Amino acid sequence: MSYPLQFIASLLATVGFAYTFSCPKKTIFFIGLVGAIAWMILEVVKDYGGSIFLGNFLGAFSVGFLGEIFARKFLTPSSVFIIPGITTLCPGAGMYYTMYYFVENNRAMAFDKLLETLAIAGLLSFGILISSVGSRSLRSFKNRKYMKFDYLKRRKK
Repeated sequence: MSYPLQFIASLLATVGFAYTFSCPKKTIFFIGLVGAIAWMILEVVKDYGGSIFLGNFLGAFSVGFLGEIFARKFLTPSSVFIIPGITTLCPGAGMYYTMYYFVENNRAMAFDKLLETLAIAGLLSFGILISSVGSRSLRSFKNRKYMKFDYLKRRKK
C-alpha cells in the first residue's frame, strides 16, 4: 500500500478511536494526525531496513512528543492525544497469532509471537515514558528560578 493511502487510513482509524473515547471536538483532527505520523514512522523504519521494534519505539516516542506539544496548545491533558494516537501501533495481530498458535497446539510459535508482542508493548510504553519525562524535564528546566547569591561579599558578624 502506498504511503499517502496508509497515512489517510491511519488518520481515519485514529479519528474513529478519538470519537469513541469522546475527545474534545477541536482536537479530533490533531489526534488523527498524531496517530498517522506514528504509523508512518513505523512503516518508513520497516521499509528502510529497520526492525519492527525500533519502528514501534520511534512511533511511540513521536506520539508522546506530539501529545505533549498539542496538549499545551489546546490546554488539555496529554492523554487526550496519547491514548487514541497509540492505537495504530498496538500489536493486535501479534495477540491474535499468539492465541491462534496456542489453539493449534504449536507452542514454539505461540511463545515466539507472545514474546514479540510483549516486547512491542513494552517498547510502546517506554517510548511514551521517555518522551513525557523528557518534555516535563525540559519544561521544569525552562521555568526554574535562579537564586541570587553573592559569594564575594563577606559576612558581617
